[in-house]
Amino acid sequence: MEKKSNNEKDQLLNMLNDHTLSAIELNSVGNAFRDLDEYELAEKAFLKSIELNPTYDAPYAHLISLYAKLNKFDMCEEIYQKGSKNATEKTYIMYHDGRSRFLRGDYSGSLMAGRCILIDDQWQNEEAIVMLIESIVMLIKNKQSENPDIDLQEAYEAWKRGLTLFPDSEELLRYSNMFAAWEKVVKENQKKTPQATANSNRHT
Repeated sequence: MEKKSNNEKDQLLNMLNDHTLSAIELNSVGNAFRDLDEYELAEKAFLKSIELNPTYDAPYAHLISLYAKLNKFDMCEEIYQKGSKNATEKTYIMYHDGRSRFLRGDYSGSLMAGRCILIDDQWQNEEAIVMLIESIVMLIKNKQSENPDIDLQEAYEAWKRGLTLFPDSEELLRYSNMFAAWEKVVKENQKKTPQATANSNRHT
């Protein structure tokens, strides 16, 4: 198994030094190096891909993901800024920036990224819907939400809309129990409100 891995690494090194490769091919080489846990070589391939074609979005996104894995969050921000400035398509870069922010505990940042992507992609992005929901859940869990009820309502509506668009999504379906319980609480509160209003009117 190790011999096979070494052979694959040698082949990838030859490709990395092949000056005829396109930016797309270099990005694929970077992903292959990452799969082998060869992070420095993956970084080199992604940077070469960006240098060859600064308008191509994938290597920016994958480099942000790589730096996040290595806890180099300052480098994530640097690459995100470069990608936002140079790449033609930006939502894929924005998604990985959002994931890196989530990993470092910046749930407001990941929530904002999710919202922006869903506007740009007109909600045709399952991963962004999940990121929005996850970010809100973590904001509430860590008591960082200014209004948990409003935020949870946003997450619930995103979940319902997401399931309409992606009914087989395992990531969305795993929130079914949570939102079913929340629906029950909301309905119970709605039943109580008219009764409370009626009681209040009787005393006025």
